[in-house]
Amino acid sequence: MCGRYALTRTELLKDFFEFSFAGHQIIPPRFNVAPTTQIPVIRLGEDGERELIQLRWGLVPFWSKPWDKLPLMINARAETLSSKPAFCDAFKSRRCIVPASGYYEWQKRPGGPKQPFYITRRDRQPIGFAGLWENAKEVHGTATIVTTAASEETQEIHDRMPVILEKPDFARWLVSEPLAREEAERLLAPSPPGSLVARPVSSRVNTVRNDDESLIEQISPASR
Repeated sequence: MCGRYALTRTELLKDFFEFSFAGHQIIPPRFNVAPTTQIPVIRLGEDGERELIQLRWGLVPFWSKPWDKLPLMINARAETLSSKPAFCDAFKSRRCIVPASGYYEWQKRPGGPKQPFYITRRDRQPIGFAGLWENAKEVHGTATIVTTAASEETQEIHDRMPVILEKPDFARWLVSEPLAREEAERLLAPSPPGSLVARPVSSRVNTVRNDDESLIEQISPASR
């Protein structure tokens, strides 16, 4: 799954993702992005160009009612996107990219607390999570991050990971047309072997109010 991530080198995003701002926006660095907060998301605007907007992390389906008691849909499993009512319509035509620098995952340890890891691209390029967005009747502007099976580097930490899109695939993911089955399987696959690196970090990331650069710094084994 993906329940926390970081967005740090924001000066790289505009050129890497090739989007335009609506007005004069500033993307501040964030080291502990949590569910239910507003997050920057890239989607195609009405003019067909990429735009960056702010949406709430936690998708609300367009058909939901105010009294529905739905779970907080921060993640959507790649394997069931086309069959789950909460995601199938958005998967067809409301796909987006969630820019990030890395994400956190927690590894279970026998007889002790979980150890958080910070996972990034080995080439240090920005990350584009595959996402979906919605405008519900009562809750406008929400998004979810798509997850898949863990990659070779991360499977010992957790059995799931966010889908990380490669830059040449951004255009196809964003276009508002259904994906063929073969396309979806390729785009939603785990990251290639050797493309990610994970490092243990401080348990301070467990607390949402902590949001500083020390959260992504590697800790020594003695500090765990």
